[in-house]
Amino acid sequence: MLLLTALALGSFVTESVAGTTLEPLPVFNYPEIIPALQSHQNAWEFVTSNETLVMRYRNFNTDEKGLNNRICVTVNKIQQDDLKHTVLHRITSYDKSGQKTFSFNKSYTVVPSTGYSTRNVMKTRVLNDTFYYTFVFADKDCAVVRKHNWSNETFKACELWMFQKALKKAKPCCDFLFDLLCSREYKQIMYEPRDCESSKTKMKHNSNKTPGNPSASVWIAIVMLLVASFRMI
Repeated sequence: MLLLTALALGSFVTESVAGTTLEPLPVFNYPEIIPALQSHQNAWEFVTSNETLVMRYRNFNTDEKGLNNRICVTVNKIQQDDLKHTVLHRITSYDKSGQKTFSFNKSYTVVPSTGYSTRNVMKTRVLNDTFYYTFVFADKDCAVVRKHNWSNETFKACELWMFQKALKKAKPCCDFLFDLLCSREYKQIMYEPRDCESSKTKMKHNSNKTPGNPSASVWIAIVMLLVASFRMI
């Protein structure tokens, strides 16, 4: 038996609005896109939480000069529409070079990929383009999310998101799946608690350290790996 649930976000764009009209989804040719795993890829449940989310790290850099100036990325839900399956987030980050905090609203529609009943894909409109975020895995603490529009045949762009209250917990399953299924040449740390919680973007989090269950998470990751391996054969 597997045992998990959902997440996502990313990209520093000024503001965007999720499309509500139906449009065909692209083909997501990823090994974890298997209907049998969909209960562990529940994006809707993850992104509609009332808890603060943080982007812990990602494997790409959006800065033209390759700098790591934009840090301390957090997300808070403003509102959700359960009929349209849309969610509005407030995204906040800190610019080290300018020593300023930036915030903007971003709306997403959460949809199921082909063959799924679980809503495992987030999409949002930026100008005339639609951007997709597919959930590799999500549970009550963290999620691994693919940034589809930044990926190609040789590079798989991913982000790892966590609930802020879970930052002190071990997350072996998310770390393992990120390293297994995403390109590993580079890892940009986006949220370092000791820096972010002492800066102007200080965000209080639950300091109660709840013991995780690493052995169960590792077994779940192993099962997902085996299923994905069979899919790739």
